[in-house]
Amino acid sequence: MHIAFGADDQYSQHVGVTLASILSTLAPGIEPNIYIVTDGISEENQRKIASLKTIRNFHPHYIVVSLDDFKDFPLISDHITIATYFRLQLPYLLPQLDKVLYLDTDMIIDRDLSPLWETDLEPDQWVAAAAEIAIKPDFMASIGLDKNEFYFNAGVLLMNLAALRANDFENKCAKFVRQYREVIRYVDQDVLNHVCKGHVKWVDPKFNLVFAYLDKRSQLKKLSSPYSLQTIHEAIAHPVIIHYTGALKPWHYASRNVYSYKYMDYLKLTPWKSYQYPDKNFKNFKSKNLYFLRQWIKQIQGK
Repeated sequence: MHIAFGADDQYSQHVGVTLASILSTLAPGIEPNIYIVTDGISEENQRKIASLKTIRNFHPHYIVVSLDDFKDFPLISDHITIATYFRLQLPYLLPQLDKVLYLDTDMIIDRDLSPLWETDLEPDQWVAAAAEIAIKPDFMASIGLDKNEFYFNAGVLLMNLAALRANDFENKCAKFVRQYREVIRYVDQDVLNHVCKGHVKWVDPKFNLVFAYLDKRSQLKKLSSPYSLQTIHEAIAHPVIIHYTGALKPWHYASRNVYSYKYMDYLKLTPWKSYQYPDKNFKNFKSKNLYFLRQWIKQIQGK
């Protein structure tokens, strides 16, 4: 099994928590290769990551890239760093591999990843991914997608590296950024959705449960997706991958994700287990609990 992350040093803790969750839940006997694409991870943090071998043996590989390679790629949000674009170089950074599972580091894996890794990809299926449900059709049209198509979240990608290399992926990405730079909103995700249009294999949302599925639970009947309501509700109840999308992460006390506690559970398995919330105060206690109350009322009312 080959798994890749893109991260800078400030995200080392979150790499560690995501990795701890993977190692804790994989089927017996699997020792994954872990590729961390980075502009630099300190020796101290590398030692901390290596210490996770006490959970299960794995094989870490650090691939250092230059930020100069991404100087023309726009950043939109304060909570997103240039490391989000590192995944775009994976077909060329891993020439020895035909397939890799890319994972963001603002997520935890709560059940075995093997079924996702074993997903078959045809030559014309460049990525396997799960759909978003909160992307507006007008925005999709602005980046060259059909309003009736679905848009995938790029935080979990089973990447057909051989197919991407064979189809001039790098140049296609650069061309998109030059042409659509002014309308890009979801950074690398927009790039990937445009470039991989027509070459996506849709996977169950349980493999990438983004916050929108929880936040908009009462509106699911009105939102377009490739999934049945039953499939979505099963994903919410039994996710394999919980992806903490949005600005409020589970390492923030103010996080409004009902599964934030799982991040803290896996954090306890890492050298960062002494971490304390920097924003734990009455104001955030009140705001997040009011949010959960409103969500509960919406569910009861069926809105």
